[in-house]
Amino acid sequence: MRVFIAVLVLIFSLQSWAKADDIRDFEIEGMSIGDSALDYFSKKDIKKNSRNYFKDKTYTPVQTKDYPFFKIYDGVDFSFKTTDKKFTIVRMSGAIYYDDKVKECLIKQIQIVDEISLMLKKRKPKIYDNPFMGDSTGKSRHHQAIFWFDSGDAIDVSCYDYFDKVSNLDHLAVRVVRKEYVDFLNSNPYD
Repeated sequence: MRVFIAVLVLIFSLQSWAKADDIRDFEIEGMSIGDSALDYFSKKDIKKNSRNYFKDKTYTPVQTKDYPFFKIYDGVDFSFKTTDKKFTIVRMSGAIYYDDKVKECLIKQIQIVDEISLMLKKRKPKIYDNPFMGDSTGKSRHHQAIFWFDSGDAIDVSCYDYFDKVSNLDHLAVRVVRKEYVDFLNSNPYD
């Protein structure tokens, strides 16, 4: 009888994921878009890990790594509106480092894309394999699969294969992002 109940629970939980069509249904280390970062990090940690990438200060990016509650990812990044006192997450990303093991990264990327595809039966990812824009040599690669939602929100699963002279670690990134943040990035906030 216990096995039967366990199977029913598993089936019903999979059905709810199979109908997932809202990025708030996806979690990275237990966090979802729309959650307050304060549910996971202290204000002190958020401020300490905030980054200053943009001239446009509409959003604040935060990079965290090696927190005890991280079970899957080596690091988790997120962003919130700078003026938002609740630190509501509008973009989040989990990273797994694969230094000089890009084949392993690509295998993991395929597994994650397949899992998301099962959840989002109606959506197919757009696949890109381009030079990484941050490397002027053109030798670094960005392997990307993006699931776009009707709302303009997106889930992106990428492998970054950096050329030796670029000072970054090869890694997998799984991103969940609101349309408002996609629009912000498209506005070229670096200038």
